[in-house]
Amino acid sequence: MIDLKELMNNRRNIYQLLTRLFQKEIDTELYNALKTIKFPTSQDKNILKEYHSAMVRFNDYFEYDMGESIDDLAVDYAKTFLGAGIAQGASAFPYESVYTSPKRMLMQDAWVQVISVYEQNGLERNEDAKDLLEDHIAVELNFMSYLCECTNKYTEPLSGLEKQKNFLNTHLLNWVPQFCLDIKQYADTEFYRMVGQLTSTFLQLDSMMLDQLIMSLDTPHA
Repeated sequence: MIDLKELMNNRRNIYQLLTRLFQKEIDTELYNALKTIKFPTSQDKNILKEYHSAMVRFNDYFEYDMGESIDDLAVDYAKTFLGAGIAQGASAFPYESVYTSPKRMLMQDAWVQVISVYEQNGLERNEDAKDLLEDHIAVELNFMSYLCECTNKYTEPLSGLEKQKNFLNTHLLNWVPQFCLDIKQYADTEFYRMVGQLTSTFLQLDSMMLDQLIMSLDTPHA
C-alpha cells in the first residue's frame, strides 16, 4: 500500500533540491550537504533505466574526487545558464519562453501562462527568487514542490495530483528535456551534466508516477 503523504514529501524534497541547483551557483554549504545525500540505487522495475543511471552517477560523483572545485562549478554555472563569456546561442538558458517561442525570447506566452497559474493558486512572487522570471526552471520546479505540499493537506488528494500532472506535462515536460540536452552539450563540468540527466529523467519518471496514482485513485474499488 502506497503511503501517499510520504510519497508527496519525498517528491517535494527532490523538487526542492532541483530548485536550489538551478536557482544559483553552488556554495560550500550546499556542496557539503550534497555529499551527505545517497540516492537509492537498488534496481526497481518501476524505475526508468536512465533515472537509475542518474542516481548512480550522482552518488559516484560525491564518493570519488572528480577534480571539480566549487569555483569550477560557479564558472560553469555562469557559462552554461547565464551565457557568461561565450557566444550567443551556446548556452542552456533556463527559461520556458526561450525554448517554446519561435524567436527564443524571454517573457513570451509561456511566461504569461505560468504567472496566471501561480495567481490561480494564490501565489505571489517569491522574494528569494525575485531576480528570476516566473518561467525560470527553478521557479517552475519550486511550484511543483508547492503543489506536492498542498496535496498532502487535501482530504481528497485527486485534484491536487491532477494539478501537478497538468503543470508538469503542460510546462516542465514541454521544454526541460531539450534544455537538459543542451546542458549536456554546453556544460564543462561533470556536475552540471549530471544535474541535467537527473532532472530530465526524474521529471519523466514523475509524470508516469502521477499517471499511475491518478488512475488508482480515480478507479472505483469493489
